[in-house]
Parts: sequence; structure tokens; C-alpha cells
Amino acid sequence: MIGFAISAAGEFALAGLGVGTSWTRVLPGLVILGIGSGLVNASLGRLALESVPRERAGMGSGANNTARYLGGAAGVALVVALATGGGSGAPGLLAGWNTAAVVCGALCIVAALIAATCRPARS
Repeated sequence: MIGFAISAAGEFALAGLGVGTSWTRVLPGLVILGIGSGLVNASLGRLALESVPRERAGMGSGANNTARYLGGAAGVALVVALATGGGSGAPGLLAGWNTAAVVCGALCIVAALIAATCRPARS
């Protein structure tokens, strides 16, 4: 949940880019997004194996890998569609990128909320 929230902050930090934007404006968002993504990805395999009985560990791992690859492919397709839908030339591409960053940030917030509500209570 925390990883998704941090990822959302990184995505939102990457929105609002313009034609003259310096790399120093982009760097903090990339660092924040990398930390959030690292937290999420590091725990996915463990959570997939914890959610199934020990004798079904292969199925849990397979489901995790399938979801990871399908999610990655769908995510790339979504970002490309949004980024290229902003118009032509550099201003259009940046407008599309800004839309994609906001949409991805919103999706990270939704994922954080889902993770928060789906977690089993620890005893």
C-alpha cells in the first residue's frame, strides 16, 4: 500500500512538464517513483506465495508472473496511447505525457486503496 502511494507521488511529480523543462525538474519524480516501484515489486512475489497453500506455491508464483507481464504490457500500451494522443510535435507529446502521468498517479492511488481494504487483519 505504501509503495503504491509513493509511486503515485512520483507520477504526479512527473506531470506538468513543458518544452523547456530541465532534467533537474524530472529527476525527483523519477527517484520517488523508483522507490515506490521498488517497494511494490519487492513484495509481490512474497505476497503471491503467502496467499496460497504451501503445496500450491508454483501456482501462486505463476499467477504473480502472469499478472506482472500482462500488467506491464497493458500499462505500456496505456501510457503510449495517452502520451501520443496529446497532439503533434513536442508540445503535443508533452501534453500527452502530462495526461499519462496524472492517469498513472490516479491508478496508483486506486491500487493503494484496494491494497488497504483487501489486507487481512494480522493477529
